[in-house]
Amino acid sequence: MTHSVLLHHRRMKLYTDVRSLGGLASLGELLDRGHWRERIEIAVMHRKLIRVRKGWYALGDEPEAVIRAWRVGGRLACRSAVAFHTGTGDITVLHVEVPSNAARLRSPNFAKQRLGRDDGVVVHWVNDRGNGDRRAAPLERALEQAQRCRAP
Repeated sequence: MTHSVLLHHRRMKLYTDVRSLGGLASLGELLDRGHWRERIEIAVMHRKLIRVRKGWYALGDEPEAVIRAWRVGGRLACRSAVAFHTGTGDITVLHVEVPSNAARLRSPNFAKQRLGRDDGVVVHWVNDRGNGDRRAAPLERALEQAQRCRAP
């Protein structure tokens, strides 16, 4: 195998691994799968991966709402998750589900900035994440959250 073919194979494996982890992967997960920090940084430089927040990466084609929710520290919830699953609705107010013990929530726009009141985020604190994936709460759960949600 030539050097360039080997590099292409490793690069494709990186993207396949991130996709298999739900489109979002921690640095530790990628290192455990044999990827090098240098390769990850090169993918970020070429915008194939996005550094969502410290130690977390997403594929470059992930929906913006998913990246913004993950940057806050969780996954899409409530009306945002319903819009994600159904492909309908506008996600102007971002609803994010985070564990009840979550700390250091960040702005959906700037990972180095703490979450503020005017960031347009409704946080849904949960004791049990339940099923679903890293991107969004399951549709049934999101619909239940939307019925109880008092946010505008």
